[in-house]
Amino acid sequence: MLGRTNALGQLTEFWKIIREINPDVIAREANERFSLAIIGPAGTNKTEMSAALAGGRPVLTGALHVGNTNGMNGEKDLPAADLYVYALPASKATSVEYAHAINDVEAGGKPVVLAICRDGSSLPDRELLDASDYLFSTLPSHRIVVVDDNDPSDVVDKLVPAIMNSLPHLHLSLARSLPGFREKVAASLIMEVSRVNAEFALFSSLPANIPVIGEIMATGADLFVLTKNQVMMIFKLAAIYGRNLDSKARIALEIAPIVGGAFLWRTAARTMVGALPGLLAAVPKTLVAFVGTFVVGSIASHYYHIGRKPTKKLMDQFRQDAMSFASAHLHGWKDASSL
Repeated sequence: MLGRTNALGQLTEFWKIIREINPDVIAREANERFSLAIIGPAGTNKTEMSAALAGGRPVLTGALHVGNTNGMNGEKDLPAADLYVYALPASKATSVEYAHAINDVEAGGKPVVLAICRDGSSLPDRELLDASDYLFSTLPSHRIVVVDDNDPSDVVDKLVPAIMNSLPHLHLSLARSLPGFREKVAASLIMEVSRVNAEFALFSSLPANIPVIGEIMATGADLFVLTKNQVMMIFKLAAIYGRNLDSKARIALEIAPIVGGAFLWRTAARTMVGALPGLLAAVPKTLVAFVGTFVVGSIASHYYHIGRKPTKKLMDQFRQDAMSFASAHLHGWKDASSL
């Protein structure tokens, strides 16, 4: 009977949070218009690079342009874009002419990502980057990448993070419109929300031994915030993978059975940790918040991407991955809990 009561309470709390979510805000962010342009001289596979970013699917008109430029004179008639990917063959990566050309593009006020295309070169990435570092010193290092323009997976692995770093406000819309961005944007979102929840759990635990403040934080308000952040993350993942956001009830009904077990796992773990004295519980609560959020996000991302619930083996892998990532931040959390 107690188990049923707890499950009912969880369901009631879940729907209370759903009512507070406004999917219109997420929909506006996910449907924001943007334009990318892949440009540069002939000799690189710009069309193939475009197809890799688009995941081989048609894209919205104006979202992705491909065009050739001709040395220093081809930048005058560039299409309007929020970001330009300048695809340059490795054989021209030390050309002063193209350094001027890229400077001309960047002078227009929009970020430029330099994609040095291997062009048959067998040199390691580091050597190609070092060779062009001085010549393209006006570009920050995260906007210079070496890619195999004949390999779609390499284009996505190298180019997508560079574009994401340059257009942080367009992550949702980039992923929703261009499937090549989806996995990396989803992974970034899950990691970001997991860190936010971990930090919130840490700092909500610190005043536990302080009169009045500790009593307020012990009322469960922190659990509500953590769960709300997770639900917001799920709605954003739904947007990333192209789901219709018109009905938040439909999304909630679809995803609740998929991630429900993870919500309950996190709550049970937090209950056990709550038995520890306040300051001793701070870091374990932080770990639980990080791991719980990461697992919920990973489950939802897998479901939206693949269309089915992950296997038990994959669930175990999600938890192992979460613990590995959390361990990397553990010393910082311990230091903060001792303040």
